[in-house]
Amino acid sequence: MGDFNMTPESEGYRTICPGGVPGATNSGGDGGLVDGWLAGGGHPEDGPTCVDEGVPVRIDYIFVNERLENSVKQVWVDSEAAGSDHQPLWAAIDL
Repeated sequence: MGDFNMTPESEGYRTICPGGVPGATNSGGDGGLVDGWLAGGGHPEDGPTCVDEGVPVRIDYIFVNERLENSVKQVWVDSEAAGSDHQPLWAAIDL
């Protein structure tokens, strides 16, 4: 998890998480990663974590392996936090 400085439309994102949807992996089902934001019910167009040239963008991520994707129960961005140009991204994962 962290600041990846890439949007879901970028080549880097597609390399880590092809298709950008839960269930899509980068390694043919053998331990690839999924976007925790989407796995936790977040809408693809929501969840901006930073503002770039006046435009809110989602460039911070929590990626989980496919074994954990159904364990991501809730995701949210703390839009009230101060101290960085990025807002904290949170996920509740039921282990």
